[in-house]
This record gives sequence, C-alpha cells and structure tokens, in this order.
Amino acid sequence: MASHAGEPLLYVARVHDMISILSLRDDKPVAQITGYGYAAGVCSDPSGNVWVTNYRGGRFHVDKFAHGGTKAIAQLRAPNGSNLAGCAVDPISGDLAVVGYNTVLVWSGARDGKPARYSVYFAPLYAAYDNAGNLFITGWEGGSDWIFEMAELAKGSRKVTNIRLDKRADEPGEVQWDGKYVVVATAVSRRTRNPFSNEWLFRLYRLQISGTSGHVVQVVQPQRLRSGYSQTGVLFVLQDHTIIGVGGKRHESLLAWSYPVGGKATGTITHYHDIHALAISEQ
Repeated sequence: MASHAGEPLLYVARVHDMISILSLRDDKPVAQITGYGYAAGVCSDPSGNVWVTNYRGGRFHVDKFAHGGTKAIAQLRAPNGSNLAGCAVDPISGDLAVVGYNTVLVWSGARDGKPARYSVYFAPLYAAYDNAGNLFITGWEGGSDWIFEMAELAKGSRKVTNIRLDKRADEPGEVQWDGKYVVVATAVSRRTRNPFSNEWLFRLYRLQISGTSGHVVQVVQPQRLRSGYSQTGVLFVLQDHTIIGVGGKRHESLLAWSYPVGGKATGTITHYHDIHALAISEQ
C-alpha cells in the first residue's frame, strides 16, 4: 500500500464487516480493514494510530492500527461480558477509554492489562477527551427510551457525573472536542401537521461545561445532517474547520459542512450504506 504519512485519513465503519479508509485530500478510498463480524467503534490517538472496538470469537477486543494500516499492530482484550461501543484516547496520558453498556473501561497508557472500570447510569455510545484529560460521554437512556444522555469522567475522578444541558436534546449523537468547546450532536423532534409523524431537527451544540451543567454557547445546524445506521445516533467528526457527517435524504452519504457555520453542505465526500462510526486519523 502506498504511504499516506502526514495525510489526514477518514475511517468509516460499516455494518457489513468492513472499515473503509479514505484520503481527505481527494476523498478517494485508499484501503479497507476487513475480517470483523462487527466493528463497534473507531477512534484515533495524537500519533495517528487508530483503535477499533470489535466483536469476534465470542468476546470484545480493541485493536490498534498504524495510520493507514490494515493489519493490527496491538490488541487489548476486554473483560468477559463486556459490550463495547465507542472509544477515545486521552491526548495527555495516552489512556484509552472505551464505553459499553453502563460502563467505561480505561486502559492506562493504552497498554494491555486489566482496565479501570467506571459505572454509567445510562447506555453510552460515544466518548471524547478534551485537552485537559476530562472524558465526555454521550448515549441514551436504554430500553425503549432513545433519549439523549451525557456525562463526564473528570480527570482524576473515580466517578462518572451526569451532565444536564440547558437546551432540549432528544436523539443522542456523537461527542467531539473542537479545541475550545465540547460539541455534541442531537436531534430534536418537532411535531408536524400529521399527528403520527415527527420532523427531526438535527444540530450540533457547542457546550461550556461547568460541574453538572452544560451551557449551549452556540447551535450549529448543518442542513441535511442525519442519523447513522439503526440506533447509532447522529454521526459527525471534526477536521480543522470542517464537519463531516452522515447526510442526505436516504442517510447514505458523507457530506461536509463549514464549522462552526453549518448551513448548506459544502460538498459530498462519498456514498456508503450502513455507516455506524466515523474517525479521523492525522499525523
């Protein structure tokens, strides 16, 4: 495979046993990671390594890939009974956090061994660290209640703390750090004239976090932003001044928008079916 050192790469996890890797210089596919029955989440570290949470052989693992590589260079085994989803890497310590049902697992320095375990009262889907090593988590209530929830595992804390936003958030979505604010995706239901259907307003909230409160300092509304595959929530990643997310009428496209402007999409990156996780690797 050709070298892609120094080139930003977009990782697109799809339901059918595949992670596609695209160059963000020309929006062209460069490689694929295959062989997984199910890849649950994707994240990257500051060196450009990519971590993939996946289920195989009757249990969950977290595999490490070099930037642009398709063969795992390291592997962490999750404790028996784990049910993993998204992940994040602390830019300060290198700790790897992986969320699962009612749980956050943290591997110190992303090294093999027994991870620290923290309880979460809801079902987490996504996680992101800020530049101070605080971990932010988004997900849903669980059961039949597909409702936005958010929490923080503060640096050095032994307990996950719930966060309440000061604006309405219905459907859960991704969480990212933009260098200044925590950014979460959600969808708000707006009842239409038809009493049996809803119109969903998809948006990003830039948040100022203080204790157990999340103050929305800006609402970003990328037009045509949509949810991902099935119950994956609203998907997006940030790269410089660009939002990349699932969009279009049939939820089958990856679109780009200006950040933090939002509005109309500035372009289409590619078309894929059944997208359920996104990550960007940069060196």
